[in-house]
Amino acid sequence: MEDRIRVKKRIKIGTIYFAIALVIVSIFYFIIKPNPSCQDGIQNQGEQGIDCSGPCFPCIKEVVPVDLDVLSMEVVHDVDNKYDVAVKIKNTNEIFGASNIKFKIILQNENREEIMNREESKGYYILPKEEKHLIVQGIATDTRPSFIKIEISEVEWNKFSQYEEPRLIVLNSNYDDKPGEGGFAKITGTLVNKSRVDFETIKVNAVVQDGNGKLLATNYQIVNTIRANEQRDFIMFFPHEFGGSVKNIKIEPETNVFDSENYVRSYGSPEEWVPKVEK
Repeated sequence: MEDRIRVKKRIKIGTIYFAIALVIVSIFYFIIKPNPSCQDGIQNQGEQGIDCSGPCFPCIKEVVPVDLDVLSMEVVHDVDNKYDVAVKIKNTNEIFGASNIKFKIILQNENREEIMNREESKGYYILPKEEKHLIVQGIATDTRPSFIKIEISEVEWNKFSQYEEPRLIVLNSNYDDKPGEGGFAKITGTLVNKSRVDFETIKVNAVVQDGNGKLLATNYQIVNTIRANEQRDFIMFFPHEFGGSVKNIKIEPETNVFDSENYVRSYGSPEEWVPKVEK
């Protein structure tokens, strides 16, 4: 009996001591507890995120790329049963470029029936704030296409934290519809690499249009190993007649800044020109 009473007293005393200790710890905590701030790493004081919004600075929204804009798509007869396609796209993103663009070309007859489809998955890219043509040549079909559709299936976006746009300039471009033995017509010009970088490969695309902007023909020339501040002449031959009068020629040089093997040499330290991208 006495043992039970002794045990109960010990429990009561222990409970009292525990309660006193809890009160002391709580008081001590509230004394030393820091006031909520915008640098405490805690989402409190009406913040919508950790240390942002509410009484703090607005939360920074994650920047995500917007889709590419397809401005135009055209198909034109090349030779025999082959056709060329020119798709004009625009990248409105300021810090995102696409290192690879996958898209499907769907050709239709006059009744809007599909006569062929072809997926393109390599060699197409676009820089931030760039507008350009994607050119596909030699699409074979026995039926003459009347309509074209483009479906962009995948875009590999890259976020640039540092970027210097290549400066590729075309001078003295000229269209000649009497090239002699070269065929029906030719385009000549001079490519100048005004960049501070030597490029292994530069592709010069040409889009030929009539007075209404209708596509008449496409062509391109590959220029290999062009140094910084170097210039190189190019020539493109067109072996067959066009289906209209040539009024406008667009020449678009491009080089793949996403491919590290495309850089030959830099002037200055590499960090001054190599594009920094975040996958």
